[in-house]
Amino acid sequence: VPQPEGAVDVLERNRSEDQSSQTQQIKLQYSPQSFAWFDTLSSQVYYGVTKNSNNINDLLTRTFWQVQQRYRQYQSNERFKETTFGFNIDLDLLAKVYGLEHDFLYGIEGKNSIHSRVKQRSKFENGQQTHWLSQPFADAKTATFSIYISDNILLNDNWELLLGSRYDRNSLSPEQSKMSNITLLDNNSDNISSSVSLSYQPGDGISGYFAYSQGYRAAPYDKVYGNIPHLFAFPPFEIMPNPYLKQENSDSVELGVRWQWRGVDIAASYYYSQFDDFIDWIDVGLRMSDGVFERQFVNIDNASSWGGEFNLDYHITQQLELAFQMGWVDGKNNDSGEKLRTLTPLEGSISINYQSDKLRLSALVNGAARMTNVATCVNANTGDQACPAPDGWTIVDVAAQYQINPHLKFNLAIKNMLDKEYVRYQDVAGTYGYRPTQPGRTFSASVTYKF
Repeated sequence: VPQPEGAVDVLERNRSEDQSSQTQQIKLQYSPQSFAWFDTLSSQVYYGVTKNSNNINDLLTRTFWQVQQRYRQYQSNERFKETTFGFNIDLDLLAKVYGLEHDFLYGIEGKNSIHSRVKQRSKFENGQQTHWLSQPFADAKTATFSIYISDNILLNDNWELLLGSRYDRNSLSPEQSKMSNITLLDNNSDNISSSVSLSYQPGDGISGYFAYSQGYRAAPYDKVYGNIPHLFAFPPFEIMPNPYLKQENSDSVELGVRWQWRGVDIAASYYYSQFDDFIDWIDVGLRMSDGVFERQFVNIDNASSWGGEFNLDYHITQQLELAFQMGWVDGKNNDSGEKLRTLTPLEGSISINYQSDKLRLSALVNGAARMTNVATCVNANTGDQACPAPDGWTIVDVAAQYQINPHLKFNLAIKNMLDKEYVRYQDVAGTYGYRPTQPGRTFSASVTYKF
């Protein structure tokens, strides 16, 4: 693992993660026999608390000049808590207007969340103890409110038209005034977006669609109020908060087809999106006081993205299924021509699944090709150059599930069964020298009992 003096060997690692989630809900569903405004009303009010604690206890060692061996105990505790209160009301109405069948969906929803994240670290070495308490994200409140309406129109036996529109409002409020000498401010945004989709089904088992949609992405809480140091990376960097981050808007078109025949289900799609105020991070510059590069999420005036997906499912028998998926995402900053950091290389998976009354077995092969469309990195020694990209990789996962009785279920899984060391491009895109590997072979087992 990285430490201030360099790489240090891990003799022993103990890791535990505790998760808890409590939710209280009150639901109402009402279907009047005859009412002009809706056929079905579904609503709920809910309150929930989610907690997560991630604990790591490492025994580290390092040998100096092949003579003296030193030991260090390093403990880390990361705690996350989110409290949520919200409601939603959804209404459905089937109606015939000018001889056409309409399915109206409309509703309203709101949610308030309180976020808190704390990181505590301790070091024990040479009889001395050192403690750190940091807050990588400012405590904050998020309030969202939405109104939506859609209309699915059956034009004839082959054609359907789907129209939709919605209003969204998002409000962020920090619980503290400053972080890393940056004044934190409220961050509010709202937007009206619409969509239209036309689908065509010429016969049984084959269909296609064309869709246009407007997108809205509010400035995320972790990117507005996040202050995350990566001091052991090469080069070291720190992500700074940006209270002035604006919402992201987009216009997208998508084309897709699907074919089903005798247990075979094939689907393919392609999309293109144009963004205004696209959210991505940039290198702000070198902090001369400690030699750390500062990064910050900002808005790119104009960007575009495109990609595609392909899916194939084949039911060999009623119990045995073969599935294949692949996809990729490409894009660029239209102002500079620079590749975006949110791209993904060609990725795919193939799985085989068996299911009987009580037993489920699955084997999954995941993989990704080496990324070729990379952004430009800042290198303190050589200047700007193409960012390095990790090699392609392939891993194997297996899982089993057995339903002992209607109440008791047993699960067993092995992730990365061949213990492959690999790095996902999405984790290092746009960075130089930062190479966090994914977990090696991992075993997990669980027992679920329903009363």
